Amino acid sequence: MRGLHIALVFSITGILLNIPETFSQSIIQTKDSRILIMQETGEVQDELPIMDLLPDSAALYGSIHQGIKNSFLGRFLDIYRLCQCYLVREGYLDKIEPAYLALTNNQGGYAKESFILNDGDTTLKKLGVPYVDITEESATRDIHNLMSITQLFPHEMAHVMYRLLSKEDSLSNNNRSVDMHYFSLVTDYPTAFNEGFAEHMENVARNYEENDSIRAGIREDLELIRKSTPHSISGYTRDFTMPFRIGFYKAGMINWFQKFEDYKRSEYAISGKVRYKNKSLKLRDPENRLSYRNAGVAQEESIRNIVQFHSTEGAISAFFTSLSLRNLQDMYVSDSILREICDWDPSELDPLQKQFLKYFHVIHKYVVRNQSSTSQFTDFIRGYIECFPEEEEEVRRIYKELTRIEFTPDLPPSLWLLVADHPHRLLALDPFGAIEVPLYTFNLNAAEVEDLLTIKNLQEEEAEAIIQYRDQNGYIKRLEDLRKVPGLSTEAASSIISLDFKQSEFEQILDGFNPELNIKKLIITPFLHVVKKAMLYFGIIFLIILYFLRRKQQLNRSTILKVFLRYLFLWLGIVILEMAILFLFPQYWIYSLMPMVLVILFSLLRTRIKKEKGNFAIYILTLMLLIILISVI
Repeated sequence: MRGLHIALVFSITGILLNIPETFSQSIIQTKDSRILIMQETGEVQDELPIMDLLPDSAALYGSIHQGIKNSFLGRFLDIYRLCQCYLVREGYLDKIEPAYLALTNNQGGYAKESFILNDGDTTLKKLGVPYVDITEESATRDIHNLMSITQLFPHEMAHVMYRLLSKEDSLSNNNRSVDMHYFSLVTDYPTAFNEGFAEHMENVARNYEENDSIRAGIREDLELIRKSTPHSISGYTRDFTMPFRIGFYKAGMINWFQKFEDYKRSEYAISGKVRYKNKSLKLRDPENRLSYRNAGVAQEESIRNIVQFHSTEGAISAFFTSLSLRNLQDMYVSDSILREICDWDPSELDPLQKQFLKYFHVIHKYVVRNQSSTSQFTDFIRGYIECFPEEEEEVRRIYKELTRIEFTPDLPPSLWLLVADHPHRLLALDPFGAIEVPLYTFNLNAAEVEDLLTIKNLQEEEAEAIIQYRDQNGYIKRLEDLRKVPGLSTEAASSIISLDFKQSEFEQILDGFNPELNIKKLIITPFLHVVKKAMLYFGIIFLIILYFLRRKQQLNRSTILKVFLRYLFLWLGIVILEMAILFLFPQYWIYSLMPMVLVILFSLLRTRIKKEKGNFAIYILTLMLLIILISVI
């Protein structure tokens, strides 16, 4: 397979497609030829979104193009054009398209395809043409910030390139994980490779950024997250482990967790720290155990097994990051080999472009994005070594440094189980179940105890015995091997074997299920949880104090009701204020106690209230402060 030549020679391709005679000339284009910026109209035709070109007189247009001119984005657009040039010369694409950026009000960033473009009086159907959907808010974020458009756009365009390069197959999709992917979360082989390759583009963008002020701004953000996140993480952990806490840090997770996720994408990939397993907690509820583990807020000392490594996007990102950030000036591959891939002069490419040209070739020839007899990551490494044997030693070194084992193309079998009666939280940042999937799936050879505990009536000792047997015997070759596990009853083994993943059952359960990533729901659900828990605590506090005070003095019903309502609303106000402070300014958590202290001091100094009411106020407010204190430390 090594040294495959291009079907169409460069001169013929250049004539047919009106491409300049050298690649270096082909990328020296005006800004409009490399990228087109669109805005959504909100209209749909034939199920395709209709887009308008953003006027070049718009301030946003000038801002984005200024960013392209003064950041890594300009260099990245050349890499995307190189990807298309390669595919045109492979006969896989008909022509080179610009990068299409759609500015929308949708949530997050996505790589999509097919749309209708309004260009003045012309309407073009761009069927099968990829584009990136990014919110206007993300596009206008200061380019000196972590995960600004200088890093987000390359990430999403990496998905576009992977989709263009990796051939489709005729077999069914084998994405079986029901978890929304995150950096250090175990999902499945196809998802991990796709996301890992895209995430590594963020590190390429950050580390090859030549604008010193952008690099300094990113470093400043990373340092701020490094200093501010530990308290949120420790508070989040205590929310799971300590009783009587209201759950402020779990409720505010949507604010602090994504920052930590962005931090890990950079620091954990570069350091290789993602090789360590996510830490779990021994909690009563299996779903809470999964929520904590999947968040990846803490790590164990043990290293992921090989199946977990190949199923974790952060691990894939760490490999590509190491491969892309080495000294490319001293590359291990000669231009003579690159000439067998492309028919232009490789000396016209810079080292980073040469590296990505190798990626493009290997992905296109070896990696199928839906199906693989092993894993997409294995297919890539095997293909890379075959195409570029000069780099084999370096590739194997990087792999071993991350995994602590030698690379082998042989992986244990994927033994997927489907637990149909266990509702599962789709998002790692959703510990209250705002969005749930009506089932849970996992690969037995990548599983841990908490995965197995989603199976009803399976005891923790039995789950531990399965994991121990797997790790000591070099993985489980087939589900029937579970009958050999010491300490696992025949009934339990049969019950697990019956959960063997069936695609038809999977599709039937999920038929019509289309979870919407609704940000409002992710905010409202934890807010309501906190309010309900706060009201429960207030009721308990009030009844306890009322019981003791009524034994000492007579309190009529009218007085009791007035005191109850007055301090109930005061309590809810304090809880909501506390939640707002921790949500918006988690690093200033200690100052959130001050309003509570001031309210108590004010109550103590009041002289106009009756003695019994004063006692009531002091007792209630003191217990309120105690609960708040327990919940924020």
